[in-house]
Amino acid sequence: ARSSESLPSVTSFEELPALHTPEELQALYTPPTADSDPKPAPAVSTSRCSRWSALLRNLPVQASGIALNIVAAARLLHLLGEASTGWQSTLQMISRALHVESALLLALCTVRALSWPAQLRSRRVCSSHGALLIAIQLLGADLHRSCGAPMELPWRVVVHAAVILNYLLCAHFLRLCWKRRSRPEPFWFPATVSTATIAIVGPEVGTPRLVSLVG
Repeated sequence: ARSSESLPSVTSFEELPALHTPEELQALYTPPTADSDPKPAPAVSTSRCSRWSALLRNLPVQASGIALNIVAAARLLHLLGEASTGWQSTLQMISRALHVESALLLALCTVRALSWPAQLRSRRVCSSHGALLIAIQLLGADLHRSCGAPMELPWRVVVHAAVILNYLLCAHFLRLCWKRRSRPEPFWFPATVSTATIAIVGPEVGTPRLVSLVG
């Protein structure tokens, strides 16, 4: 058999000689390419900024609902700890750990929401952000109660800022539904019902009674 190095390179089967072994045919045929020189693969950045950006981008918007469930579990354990005498310290410790976990997850969800505001054109994203604002209000009310006097005012500001954003989000969600001539289902909760959260957390953070009743 002839060596493959001695055979000319061709770009189509029409140019092949009449008699060749299968190995020679495979060595002879060179598929045509759009570029004679392949483009180099894009360099993968390993900077911290790009890693954080990838982490936030890959964080699902539904993570805010998980954070809301964690905050609700922490509030429940706190109430059970107040009602129980033998398990009070254990339940309070678990409740604090859940508060820390929910705070970290809410921080990531908040940074993600602020980094890609264009996603608010989606009603699904609006619904997830509604859960985010509920969780922030509940967590802020819990920390307002547990942190004491020095931190009461900052957490009160956080809770009421989340309340205002909640009303704006609800109006934006209804505007999207009106503009697209579509029903709010199935994304109406918590994008709209979340506005009633102030009725739960309002008395805990000193919200005026009238505002809590309106919520």
